[in-house]
Formats: sequence, C-alpha cells, structure tokens
Amino acid sequence: TTMKELLTAYHDTDHLKQLLLNLNKTFGSTTGSNKAYFPTTVTRRLCGTHWFLNICVSGMDMVPDISDIDTKIANDYASSYGSWVTKKTRFNDMEVKVPKFTQENWNLFKERFINLCQLIVGCREVPMDYILSKTDNDDNGLISVPGGIDINYTYISHSVTHYGDKFTSDSELVFTMLEKELKETPGWNHINKYKRGKKGREAWKSLI
Repeated sequence: TTMKELLTAYHDTDHLKQLLLNLNKTFGSTTGSNKAYFPTTVTRRLCGTHWFLNICVSGMDMVPDISDIDTKIANDYASSYGSWVTKKTRFNDMEVKVPKFTQENWNLFKERFINLCQLIVGCREVPMDYILSKTDNDDNGLISVPGGIDINYTYISHSVTHYGDKFTSDSELVFTMLEKELKETPGWNHINKYKRGKKGREAWKSLI
C-alpha cells in the first residue's frame, strides 16, 4: 500500500490510526504468516506523515516530495499530529460566548466570533477560522514543495484554499453560525442576501 492509496482511502488520520490499532489487536497475537503488528513508533510516524500530507494536498494544493521525509522529519510530524489531537480534545472543553451584535460592539463581536471558529474543526481537519481569512486562496493548481516544510497553525489558517466541496461545507456551517448570531440584529441585513447557498465566507466579508 502506498501513501497515495492511504490518502485516497483515509481522509481522516484519526480513522487510520484506529485501523492500525485494531489490526494490532486482531493479528498481533496470531502466529506464522498471519502475524502482523505495527510498533507504536512506526504507527506514530505513519500517522504524522499522513496528517501532514493530507492537509497539504487536500487543504493547500501542495504536493510535498515524500522522498524528503526522513526519520527526523517523520518524528516531527508525529509530534505535531499528537499536539493537534490534544488541541482538538481541549477544544471540546472550551467555550466562547459571542455577544449579541449591535452597531457599537462590532469589534468585540468580530473577535469572539473568530475565537469561536478557531475552536471548531471543519471538513479539512483544520479550524474553521480559515473561512474568515482576509486573503482569497483560489484554485491556482497543485504546486510541488519540499517534504520537510513546517505547517504550523498560523501557516495553515492563512494557506487553506477557498474552493471545493469541503470548503463549501465549511462555508455553509459558518453561515449557519452567523445566522444564529445575527438574526434580528442590524447585522442580518448585511448577510441576508447570502442565505441562498449559505455562503458563509461571502457573508463574513460583507460584515468587515
């Protein structure tokens, strides 16, 4: 099985990790040719690399050179993936209260709504605040990049593209969130025209 096949079959690294753990339970204790076991270190490296490649290819139109990914880089991605899993878990325990919108409290509303989107993971396995990015990342085709690039949170949130089915789903969710916060407030007049199609990114841009 190649990494390309893994990316095609598993868009969610968490599911791939669970599969490997389940395979260990099923085949790890068998004998002979049926025995199969994925060591913890290998599983971490594989999942970390899968997570990195998945975000690059499906989220940022980047095709990393996998031949650049050595043991050290794979360990770095394993650590980054582990940190991401921990961060997602913390998101569930955090709460952001968005104030009722008025013309006088726009800055506070904007800040809190962005904070809220930062705690919600979208279809691309990245926080939803990328929908609110000021820069339009359109379809410019796939680009080749080195396998060892650093994809920290800030880099990802500013580089995820704004097109495709997953973007559309995330944008629709953002519109639903805005609709909930702005209904029966002056802000609703700004975004009402984007209700058809639930164009969350366009609705947000109309507010700022």
